Amino acid sequence: QALLTSAHIYYRLKDYSRSFNFSNELAKRNPSDPLVQEGWLLSASVLEDQNDPNAADRYRAAIQVYKEETAKLSQFDRDLEKLDALKTFPVEASDPILLGLPKIPQTPLAGVWAQLLERSEILTILQQVQQTQLLQSKLADYEKKLTELEALKVTDKEVQIDIKAARGLLEKVKSDFQKSEAQDQKALLAQIRLSLSQKQLQIDNYLTESLLGLQ
Repeated sequence: QALLTSAHIYYRLKDYSRSFNFSNELAKRNPSDPLVQEGWLLSASVLEDQNDPNAADRYRAAIQVYKEETAKLSQFDRDLEKLDALKTFPVEASDPILLGLPKIPQTPLAGVWAQLLERSEILTILQQVQQTQLLQSKLADYEKKLTELEALKVTDKEVQIDIKAARGLLEKVKSDFQKSEAQDQKALLAQIRLSLSQKQLQIDNYLTESLLGLQ
């Protein structure tokens, strides 16, 4: 953000040399970041305003960056149907309340994930998925103990009623967790796709501006 802001300030002051220095430095960073994508377009515009013959090559390079990022987003979108949220963001806590922030997965699309996790809607759903997983593991321990109790075949009628009631409650809670898990997965995919759509729209705008600049 500091690099991009500096580049814009110097551009408005018509100090094109400094503006290019900042925008060119920005263009060396992760191209999945929208700020870096804007830096590519700005650096090309700076060269064009100076009638620099390298402007056309810079626009072509920017266009290639935008096309590659579009391809990455398209692949990312296709892979979402196979997304295992807990495998991608494993639970690193024993308390469902004291959850830490999910770690960014170290993949070629780490930059995309970093931006997605900045959205409170996506982060909240991910933490709900992790909470559900922790609670389900605790529920599994409870069911194991209940099964052992059922195997004792107690004769006391009141105890039998209590055990049966506990089993009924357990099955209901398990069902509720399963429904919650399915709903969270659906909501997570919807929020991610909404964010991807917004990112693609931004890239499309940069691509259009670069094509116009090249012309």
